[in-house]
Amino acid sequence: MNGPYKASAAEPVCIYAKDYDKNGRLDPIMCHYQNGKEYMVHGRDDINKQMNAMRGRFTDYASYAGVTFQEAFTKEEIADAYLVKAETFASTYIENLGNGKFAMHNLPLPAQFAPIYAMVCKDFNGDGNLDVLCVGNSYATEVQTGQYDAQGSVLLTGDGKGNFIADKKDINVIGDNKSLSELVTAKGISLFLIGSNSDSLHVFRLNGALQKVVAINATDAYAILTTRNGMKCRQEFYYGSTYLSQSSRQLTITANVKSVDIYNNSGNKRTISF
Repeated sequence: MNGPYKASAAEPVCIYAKDYDKNGRLDPIMCHYQNGKEYMVHGRDDINKQMNAMRGRFTDYASYAGVTFQEAFTKEEIADAYLVKAETFASTYIENLGNGKFAMHNLPLPAQFAPIYAMVCKDFNGDGNLDVLCVGNSYATEVQTGQYDAQGSVLLTGDGKGNFIADKKDINVIGDNKSLSELVTAKGISLFLIGSNSDSLHVFRLNGALQKVVAINATDAYAILTTRNGMKCRQEFYYGSTYLSQSSRQLTITANVKSVDIYNNSGNKRTISF
């Protein structure tokens, strides 16, 4: 959300794509709202480079500066353009309410400073609730937009009720971070590898009591963890997780877990007690 463009359901950021100048190439026009009106993001020089016809429509910068998207193109040109919309740029999590219903919740403000590319969900502080370690930033933006470089990494500690508190003190990697993976050693030590463009690999170790490592079969799909206070948590097993990332396909158990029910992709279950 820390960027030049704002989006909502009422005022989305849109791209209208069409071969406007009939040269056989698709011309995508990005637009956003300002004061209730939809304007093109691109400057006059950029538009002229892509569509020569715009030179004749707007002969100077002043005439181009105040025109809306709907005024710059004819109704026929807009009517059959391929349209895509972005209604939010917030980093969110989606809650499964059951019965085919879902709800979106924005993550805390410190998680909105830059794009999030990779994450690991895990009980980092041993309180029985899932936390989220996130890494991000983007140095690949165009000059007009500028780099998204205000975040790096952030740890979101959860309370088990869908609320998170951001903590940037433990791990704060500044860079163009694109991947995050957890590797678990045979002794139960978690290592977190953060990959950043044009930088060395960053490795962090999770301090605390050693975890028990449960072997996962190739066909295992998910596990239901039951804690000693009766709470249950579902953990799915992935081949690949978030952008450019692949963590160890292992199940780690902390001291507060009482038993685990592991289900394979055929629905068969095996139970392990601790």
